[in-house]
Amino acid sequence: MEAWLAEHPEIPRAALAETWQLTGDVRLDDAPAPDPSRIEAMWTFLEHATAPAHRPALRRVERPAARPALQLVHPHATRWVALAACIVILFGVAVGLWTQRPTTLTAPVGQTFAATLPDGSSVQLNSGSTLVYRHGLFADTRQVELKGEAFFQVAHDADAFVVQTFNTTATVVGTRFNVRSWGEDLNEASTIAVLSGKVRVQPKGANESVIVAAGQITRVAGADQAPAQPIFFAADEALAWREGGFYFEDQTLASVFAEFERRFGVAIDADADVLSRRITLKRDARQLDVLLEDLAAATSLRYRETANGYEVYAE
Repeated sequence: MEAWLAEHPEIPRAALAETWQLTGDVRLDDAPAPDPSRIEAMWTFLEHATAPAHRPALRRVERPAARPALQLVHPHATRWVALAACIVILFGVAVGLWTQRPTTLTAPVGQTFAATLPDGSSVQLNSGSTLVYRHGLFADTRQVELKGEAFFQVAHDADAFVVQTFNTTATVVGTRFNVRSWGEDLNEASTIAVLSGKVRVQPKGANESVIVAAGQITRVAGADQAPAQPIFFAADEALAWREGGFYFEDQTLASVFAEFERRFGVAIDADADVLSRRITLKRDARQLDVLLEDLAAATSLRYRETANGYEVYAE
């Protein structure tokens, strides 16, 4: 823009000042847009500039052959050039913002949600999970951010497919795998289970990484700890949620209750001693009462319904 203005000294810079400032304020992240009143003022200026009274008159003038024969000589001709520059700049900003805008997919409480991503990959989100990606840039970066649990079937492509969680980066080219990562759980961790292909798993705060092959699973605790060495797993257990079931292996009751709350949309209260207890549980039941009854029998706990949901307590 500076080079162009240097070649056109007749263009008043003041006519572009507001637009230039607006473009300078634009941030390509999730920050709010500029003050709407400033945008409204810009539109008012553009409408005024295009009013009939400001349309320039044209006449032919004799010029050397090297120059165009048709020239704008109306006093407001420079405003038209400035207007064109404003439109070009605003259009470029709009395209840039659209390219960077986030697309958010969310599975409602009590439901799973399936979608096809722009590259042809498919994803199924567990209840309460959220997936975010930048729409216009996805074709180049193939990067998503996950909070919760999701099963991916990645379309083969030369570019890697990257899943970011609160503490982990999982990178693949073409494969089927499951990612579970609830950052707010008591035992914060991400688990990656691979059904086909290979996935490279690396904590965000460490250099160590592991390659997880088909039939293997790994776990990353925290953001600066090396991933656990991959081990083999049973697919029907790790993916029980896709059929409406539950599987917990040596999990705290805090994690179990959090999953129940996301799946059934109710609150489950318990004291710290109860929440810290660990359990292994596999159930296909889809009724919370049945699940709580089984859990209580396995842990010598009791439960009761309250005005806000349920309470689980020791006998």
